[in-house]
Amino acid sequence: MKEKGVVAPIVVLAVIFGVALLSVGAIQSKNDLSQKLEAIISSKLEANIPKATIPEKLTEIETKEIKEDQKVNPDMIIIPGRIPILEGESIYKIYLPKKGGEVKGTISGVCNGNVTGTYDGKNFGTVSGNIVVNCPVGPGNLFKPQVKIQYEGKVNLAEGKINGSWKITEPITAQNDFQLAFTPISADQNPGDNKDKLVASGFFPFSLYKFSSNVPYEFSVPKSGGSVTGSIGGACSGAPEGNFDGKDGGKVEGKILAKCTMGSIVSMDIEIKYTGTVLTGEKKAFIDYEMQKPFAGQRGSLPIYFNN
Repeated sequence: MKEKGVVAPIVVLAVIFGVALLSVGAIQSKNDLSQKLEAIISSKLEANIPKATIPEKLTEIETKEIKEDQKVNPDMIIIPGRIPILEGESIYKIYLPKKGGEVKGTISGVCNGNVTGTYDGKNFGTVSGNIVVNCPVGPGNLFKPQVKIQYEGKVNLAEGKINGSWKITEPITAQNDFQLAFTPISADQNPGDNKDKLVASGFFPFSLYKFSSNVPYEFSVPKSGGSVTGSIGGACSGAPEGNFDGKDGGKVEGKILAKCTMGSIVSMDIEIKYTGTVLTGEKKAFIDYEMQKPFAGQRGSLPIYFNN
């Protein structure tokens, strides 16, 4: 089976430390390091950082080792990758339990640390946790600041994707979206609990004032009709609610309630009403929406493509 490329939240370390040392020159103290890193990250965020690029591919020997590891751990989705950082690189390996449970991982090389978290085991389910690493920087690698990252994402087993967001909490603050890819899990291996639902996941472009973010979402409708469910993540936290009439070409309508964080301290309650048409045979929907809170009137349309 051909291995896919991986885009992981830890890729942000390459951006932080690579750009920092190349851009600011010699770092004289921990305070100097923190101030300069924060300035660089802030300027990047204002310019709307794109998603991280795919890391370097594994060597043939490393790929073979992963395949052997997969045989020993058949109940795990193993996600490996390597990241160029400074004049070296770090290699990471993350273990995601197919049926849900504790997420573990290691990072070694220029930066060293661990990945921890939990996964609920569902198709389109939630994985979340923390990444903690130490990366030597400064003259003679004098400083080894601890970098802490929180992450959360939605797992699409059938397509082999995790869409989500990461947030650096120390030594500076920053956040953005990520997409991670792995070898898909077939439906017979992990049928999940969505066989009677149409489920879509992706990113919704949200903007208010000077704040903008691609918000990860999950939108689920029962095939025979009923209540809409799902979740909103990233910079916003909430869920869609509503009803679908169960017909091919039928009506879906409801609202989305969420709290969105803009920057590090400002949060705002959001309410959006939506109505649309669901084409169950073609596995897609067309949604029209209108913001109600905090300001009424902002409208838009969004096509949704169901994954199952």
